[in-house]
Amino acid sequence: MNGLGLHVQRRASRIILALGAFVCSPAFGEEPKSDAGAAPAAPTSAPASPTSQPAAAAEPVSPTIVAARELFREATNDFDAGRVADALEKFRRVASVRETAQVRFNIAKCEESLGMLATAMGDFELAERDAPLDAKGEEVARLAREHAGAIRAQVPRLIVVPPAGAPEGFSVTLDGERVPPASMNVPLPVDPGPHVVLASAPGRPPFRREVQVAPARSERVAVELAALPAGEEPIPSTHEGNPRRTAGVVLLGAGAALAVTSVVFVVLHNGNVSDINSACPTLDACLPSHQAAYDDARSAALRNEALAVTFGIASAVGVGLGIYFVASSGHRAQTPPPTAWLTPGAPGAPAGASLLGRF
Repeated sequence: MNGLGLHVQRRASRIILALGAFVCSPAFGEEPKSDAGAAPAAPTSAPASPTSQPAAAAEPVSPTIVAARELFREATNDFDAGRVADALEKFRRVASVRETAQVRFNIAKCEESLGMLATAMGDFELAERDAPLDAKGEEVARLAREHAGAIRAQVPRLIVVPPAGAPEGFSVTLDGERVPPASMNVPLPVDPGPHVVLASAPGRPPFRREVQVAPARSERVAVELAALPAGEEPIPSTHEGNPRRTAGVVLLGAGAALAVTSVVFVVLHNGNVSDINSACPTLDACLPSHQAAYDDARSAALRNEALAVTFGIASAVGVGLGIYFVASSGHRAQTPPPTAWLTPGAPGAPAGASLLGRF
């Protein structure tokens, strides 16, 4: 362990225990009662208000805040016992209830002990920034500033270098987080250890590089995108962002919906025909009393037949265009595009349409 690590270990218990009372400060509802060198004692009463009202008039502390205090004490004990990862998890849970500069400082202390130097430095700086909002902000700001300064030189940096003349749509991620163009060619603070740089561009093979970064070191990752063969154009994306494919998918969905509607009208038409046969089995046997029912059923049958044919044709057109757009969205420019056409009439059916084409 280096000098910085020994210094951190010697001061950790004293600082954490001193700050253990902060969660029980007025920001959390009660006045701490603890010595600087001992674990915080459980508070027994709320602090006196500026108007010196009796304690009985103080507002009750919510159960959530009480639980957060207890969790803070557990985190402090875990840190003193060397269970730093457990302490970090509990401090973060406390911060999810109510984040203060004191809590953020303790989170940074745990991260520092675990070797997460860049993350710890960022949290120390946050604690210093938010310290004026806390009751003991001046002390917290001083401690946070000291710790951030002590580890700043040990924080490694990673520089992502984009390729010259990066193509349109070029993007880079570092450990899954997007690196904006303004952050490229800039030393980015990172925690020591392995990091993964991914880059992509439309029509280019993806780039991946894993780099190991040591404390106090800087590493450069030059992104390299394989060039396309001479005369070859990028393949348009066949996924989201391709307007032709999107239009094709929409048309396929609309065509399917229209087909279902056409089937519904076919069923209704068949029902009308059944009603006609029930009212008048034959034209000679149609009684005058059934004539009105016959006429209504016949009109409905003709209407539903026309609607079924109309929706069927619209469905065929929608599906045909959808197939065309989807199929052509991923083809190269020199590939002959699929063709499709619609003709009236359907084999074996009295009415309808046929979709013909080459895909």
